[in-house]
Amino acid sequence: MTRHCTLAFAAGLHLATATVALRYAVERDLAMDAFGVRRRGRDVPRDAWFLGTGITPPLLMMAVQAAASTVVVRRPSVPAARTLGVIGSVMATGYVAERQTRIALTRWDSRVTPLTAAGLALTVPLIALGLFPRGGP
Repeated sequence: MTRHCTLAFAAGLHLATATVALRYAVERDLAMDAFGVRRRGRDVPRDAWFLGTGITPPLLMMAVQAAASTVVVRRPSVPAARTLGVIGSVMATGYVAERQTRIALTRWDSRVTPLTAAGLALTVPLIALGLFPRGGP
């Protein structure tokens, strides 16, 4: 499997995980609480588009990730791979800054912990394969 295919596979897994997490976040009103911004649970469906939820990136970012993944699957593309690397970096920062993620990673929750741990872990191959295509900085 080539680096581009591996990158696209990791991006697809992340999108699948984020989609499941998004549904759960909307059902449970897991609102964003990061970077000094605290939103209310009733705002989750609207905030999911541009701010994200307590356990997922914004839908707009997920759409860009899906588009870049599609390009990478069809043909090796350095700009699309870099886009996935940058998205992975931004998402990793968001996951770490998000209060719900920190809670989930320190107190076991049978639904939230696996979703946030998988989401955070899947940003690593996006960053590594997207930003460092030759295997190192």
